[in-house]
Amino acid sequence: MSNTVVLRNYLRTNNLDGFIITSSDAHQSEYISEYDKRRAWVSKFTGSAGIAAIDVNSETSALWTDGRYFLQATNELDQDDGWSLMKQGEKETPSIPKWFSNKLSENAGNNNDVNNKYKIGIDARYVSREQYRIWNDEIKVLNKDNILDLEIVFCSSPTPLELSWNEENGRPSPPMSKAFKHDIQFSGSSSKDKITRIRDLMKQEAKYLIISALDEVAWILNIRGSDIPFNPVTISFVILEHDKITWYVDDKKVTDDLKEHFKIDLEDLHEQLNIKGYNEFYDDLENINVGSDRFVLLDPSKSSLEIFNRLMVNNDEERLLLKNSIISIPKAQKNDVELKGLYESNKRDSSIILRYFKWLENRVLSKNDENENNDDENPINEYQASQQLFNLRKQYGTDLFLSESFETISSTNENAAVIHYSPDENNSKVINPNSVYLCDSGSQFLDGTTDITRTIWIGNEDPDDYLKKCFTLVLKGHIAIDQMVFPKGTPAQKLDIIARTSLWQHGLDYRHGTGHGYGCCLNVHEGPTLISSRSNKIGTYYETPLLPGFTVTNEPGYYEDGKFGIRIESDLIVVKKIEKGFNDQEFFGFKNLTLVPIQTKLIDLSLLSENEKQWVNEYNNLCRAELLPFYENDEDMTNYLNSETKE
Repeated sequence: MSNTVVLRNYLRTNNLDGFIITSSDAHQSEYISEYDKRRAWVSKFTGSAGIAAIDVNSETSALWTDGRYFLQATNELDQDDGWSLMKQGEKETPSIPKWFSNKLSENAGNNNDVNNKYKIGIDARYVSREQYRIWNDEIKVLNKDNILDLEIVFCSSPTPLELSWNEENGRPSPPMSKAFKHDIQFSGSSSKDKITRIRDLMKQEAKYLIISALDEVAWILNIRGSDIPFNPVTISFVILEHDKITWYVDDKKVTDDLKEHFKIDLEDLHEQLNIKGYNEFYDDLENINVGSDRFVLLDPSKSSLEIFNRLMVNNDEERLLLKNSIISIPKAQKNDVELKGLYESNKRDSSIILRYFKWLENRVLSKNDENENNDDENPINEYQASQQLFNLRKQYGTDLFLSESFETISSTNENAAVIHYSPDENNSKVINPNSVYLCDSGSQFLDGTTDITRTIWIGNEDPDDYLKKCFTLVLKGHIAIDQMVFPKGTPAQKLDIIARTSLWQHGLDYRHGTGHGYGCCLNVHEGPTLISSRSNKIGTYYETPLLPGFTVTNEPGYYEDGKFGIRIESDLIVVKKIEKGFNDQEFFGFKNLTLVPIQTKLIDLSLLSENEKQWVNEYNNLCRAELLPFYENDEDMTNYLNSETKE
């Protein structure tokens, strides 16, 4: 019996007609622990973004995901089990409420006994208050227009999904990693200073600030953890008041060293810190009562519907001040210490990636299938290559290296067309000579986070002209973003068209954003920065203007299903370019932190302007100058660096 069938049976037992399963945990995280992979358990789709919907009566199910995962979802969803893919952003794709409405209409048309009342279950802990509002508003319109009665109902614990998937049938235990301090030599600001700053932003109107997002908890307390793979966070909540700080966390995660850290980092605010059990959080929400002249401040996109419902027990809805997180901008605007750390960590990681490319090229081009007893001569596949990169990071990343910042995308030829491809240990493609190879990877260091992609050609033969053309068009978009200068007040999303223009002129495009913010020893995806044509559909959060100190990746690409994929990604920071320009206005631009050379054998020089050729030469010269010290006693690496950066 499939997982979907098991869940559908429990839905019937609970008199539910449908069920929605999001990808997030109770903190609305993008990346989650194994314990929280509920959607992956029921749908078999393992991508980081997607929402599943189950219809009981028709015994069909659907998954909504974005263009990064269309190919992956097509491969992973079980159509024989009633699953279908809903491609977000495509005109013909219905919304989730509309899909349920269509199912109800179909069921009613096929069976006169079907009641028009249709109950859709959700677990309010795993749905943001904002997402619920969007769904519920649409359902009201659908009910009015179609004489239907769709209703979202909140399932109490144990929910049908919890009954379906528990420890008895393989659900992992909740993560219990130890939290640890993030020293001020890396954070650049004490927890006391951060709390004081956020309290100033709360002003007197907000008596309470609910902090649910895990990276915001980590940032404000100067702590890190490993509860979620690749993300140095600890699963916990914070309620901040003007005279009190309550941290809700499992006591197994709090060490004596961490308690000593708080005494130093919080200084005189240490007496305000109260550490309580993680499970006490929701009960304490019900006890909050701000009266008639104060507010509880929370972000509706980062706070679950359960948080909202618990706060409503003793507060009128108008006492809940719903606005974009007041922590997001202070966290996104890196201080001088963080900027230095990001530069150093990028330089360090770039030197490792170049070591990896040298090793990989030698390994692929020197393999000898006739000598099967020599492991060094056997063919190497995508997964084995990714593990070598991880080993090099452990070897050369110094004691600052914590982990990778996401699962490495190690892909060759047609697999590179799967935008978020993840090589399988037991079923990976061999990397052959004369093939295109895309590697998207990153590191978590104590002093910074990296996210770097390079596409290279491995082989002695020349790549074909079409591949070079596509690579060069992507490169032109990458250069255009890198050189962009824009007036103060410009949101990142406005820059998306700049990266696509060269591709559009040849009828080409890509199904993902052009860039995202990234943390400093925090999540590799960090708001509010997002260079994306679709970000205007997400809300005002991503309309925040770019500011000096903000981080953003620069990652245009192009992919042909079944053939190849290309992406070039570097880590940027926003810097001031012009102090006083038109109308005395400031103008900003970018500084590139990544130092992995652009491989020139994939470039069609006839498609580059003189300015773009100069950019490539200057960038590769910079890479050579900055990376040479890492290979001071390594003649082979020095020669490889020189060959990869020659004009």
